[in-house]
Amino acid sequence: MVQSFSRGELSAEALVEASLRRASSRASLNAVIELAAPKALATARALDLRRRRGESLPPLAGLPLLVKDNIDWVELPTTGATPALRDFIPSATAPPLTRLIEAGAIVIGKANLHELASGVTCAHQGDWPSPVRNPHAPERIAGGSSGGNAAAIAAGIVTCGLGTDTGGSLRIPAALCGIVGFRPSRFSLGHQRYPQGGVLPISPRHDTVGPMGRSVRDIQMLDAVMTGNRRRVEEVRPAKLRLGVAPWFWSPLDPRLRDALEQALQRFAEVGVTLVEVDLDELDTLNARVSPVINLHEPSFAIPAYLAKHRAPLTLEEIIAGVVDDDVRRAFERTLAGETAPLYQQACEQHAPALSARFDRLFTAHRLDALCLPTTLLPALPITSVAKARIPIAGRLHSCFDAYIRNTTPLSSAGLPSISLPAGTTRDGLPVGLELAGSRGDDDRLLAIAAALEALLDPSPLANLEHAG
Repeated sequence: MVQSFSRGELSAEALVEASLRRASSRASLNAVIELAAPKALATARALDLRRRRGESLPPLAGLPLLVKDNIDWVELPTTGATPALRDFIPSATAPPLTRLIEAGAIVIGKANLHELASGVTCAHQGDWPSPVRNPHAPERIAGGSSGGNAAAIAAGIVTCGLGTDTGGSLRIPAALCGIVGFRPSRFSLGHQRYPQGGVLPISPRHDTVGPMGRSVRDIQMLDAVMTGNRRRVEEVRPAKLRLGVAPWFWSPLDPRLRDALEQALQRFAEVGVTLVEVDLDELDTLNARVSPVINLHEPSFAIPAYLAKHRAPLTLEEIIAGVVDDDVRRAFERTLAGETAPLYQQACEQHAPALSARFDRLFTAHRLDALCLPTTLLPALPITSVAKARIPIAGRLHSCFDAYIRNTTPLSSAGLPSISLPAGTTRDGLPVGLELAGSRGDDDRLLAIAAALEALLDPSPLANLEHAG
């Protein structure tokens, strides 16, 4: 789209109008919470005028963009898909989004998400917002919590979106909808890849904004703008790569995904990639001391601080009282009860560094370029079954939430950069996601590796939505 505008083949107004039309014709997917059509069209016309005048244009000029509705934009409410915040207008735009807007991206609206970004399905139980539907199979989930973005990109409403990820919220819906989702490295509260702030929080230690798109090139384009560093893209030769394959990630895999993912590994091996089996069998224990402890406790102070910053006349208790989805309400009631508060300091100061160090040692000992794993253990489930679903993993039954985050959340807890790539489909046409994770801080290298391996994978086709008008 950016190229079409820059070459003069299409006007920015035409690009935005096309996105708005697709959003309208595919409204039954419930991917969008609210459109900003007048603002988007006015911005597009201003860009068209600049081009006619011969002015220089920013790098993303003319790119329609959807923004997850827990990321602040002063033009629309930040609802978090929860009733208490439905009319809440933030006082400032999130810094990463500001960079994209300044680079010429045109926000067409806010994307649907799992309530308060605290789940993996977007299968809302109330009348507003409605459940996000997977464009490849509308009776199934799109994943979450950034499910609206993933569905919109897969459906062709936009080519790119801006989401967030705490324990898997970018990568899970990317995998289930057949697009690309990138979570950047996290080192500490003060050391992030993108500018901080402007997000309705869950966990300041784990939350991160991240780009979503149809290709790794889309991700690199947005990433370069948000980092403020348009560096030269490294070229990677697959034959020189060493990818770690840990049975811990692969052994519980649903058989419906196995054919596509094992075929991906075979293709990597055929072009000379070295696949190295590595041991991470203690990951359950290590992660259990970090992710659930931190992510359950931090909303207790992070959300009140966010509300105070924006002078919102609400309390955390009032927000929770209005929560519609049972799974979200139960989680936040545990937060209010201070269930993990006694373990919080040790989780931050001892267990989180130990988890990160475990991955650091693994990469060093095996000279790995990246880890390679299934993004999710199972494909998209039917919307009607997720509330009561119990999925067997290693001899135990797990909730839908635990099953979907099982492979993604340890990487988040350790601060690793990770990216989910489309890797074909199941026999019945459901998208399959393959995840790559790199060393902390090695984001540019990971994106280059992903770009090199992407060409070896079977992409998920854009969804056929004739039946989902």
